[in-house]
Amino acid sequence: MIDRVSLSDLEREASSWDAAVRLTEGIDPWCSSTDWVLPAARSFGDEPVHGWRGEAGWALLRELPPSPPGTEDPPWVGPDPIWGFACPLVGPADEVHELIVAIDHENWSILMISGLVEGSPHWNHIIRSGTALAWRFGRSPGITRQLIDLAPGPEAWLERRSARFRRNLRKAAVRAQEAGVEIEAVAPGPGIEGSHQLFDRLIAIEETSWKGQQGSGILGEDVRAFYRMVLGHLGPSGRLRTHVARFGGRDIGYVVGAVRGGRYRGFQLSFDDTHREFSIGNLLQWAELRRLAAEGVHTYDLGMDMDYKRRWADQDLTTVNLVAFRT
Repeated sequence: MIDRVSLSDLEREASSWDAAVRLTEGIDPWCSSTDWVLPAARSFGDEPVHGWRGEAGWALLRELPPSPPGTEDPPWVGPDPIWGFACPLVGPADEVHELIVAIDHENWSILMISGLVEGSPHWNHIIRSGTALAWRFGRSPGITRQLIDLAPGPEAWLERRSARFRRNLRKAAVRAQEAGVEIEAVAPGPGIEGSHQLFDRLIAIEETSWKGQQGSGILGEDVRAFYRMVLGHLGPSGRLRTHVARFGGRDIGYVVGAVRGGRYRGFQLSFDDTHREFSIGNLLQWAELRRLAAEGVHTYDLGMDMDYKRRWADQDLTTVNLVAFRT
């Protein structure tokens, strides 16, 4: 039986959604979890969000304004409309079918199911179920993340890097130490308020970075609201991981992310643009990587694909968007 649910229902039953994620092969398990999905659903716009729950599966979709304005049925997308990291439909194959049947009864013009590994079992389940309801499917580009394999340990990871990379990282560590730069692991204070105070500290660093000069990073209104909510949720759980670089008695850089099920998802990394000579970004990443390996984390997700991340990564994960049309 499939029931309609609200975001408040999902918040109360987050563990059930996350159990469904673990049963779903062919998605990003971190960003499809409630750690990411709930803040995204609450942060990016005020459009209606529709939810369904079965015995072991869930769906959560955001209704966008009709395009062009005045047309009858709106497009529906996942709860994470900015990046599309999250898959909005999770659970075993039989539940996926039932959820799609329920969604078919709704009024939408286009349905975009993001965060799918093309050709995976989950991708195939969705296509089979939708095709049985006379849906037509297309594909739109998705997004790639860069991943570090930490299972063999940090030194094994370092040995897989180029000789130049290793040499530069070691030189940067010596140069920073001699100059008095300190890299500190930082935990938020108690409760949500402690997490918000930490977030405000990171925002102050962000404003000194090149991202701050462009108004990007976590400074945009929606993205700031999203990450504030993410940190507020994760701080009290004890799963937030943050390092801050300090020099001359002030903060000059940070890296922040969180762990879940043996995986670390990096959120943001920034540093004061006037201190590029210390390679602060690299030193922060290296400190975070070693701490995580010591905790037994096996995968370090660097997030969205960027040139500099490829020097750190061992592999990538690409997901795409499956677009459904009803005939």
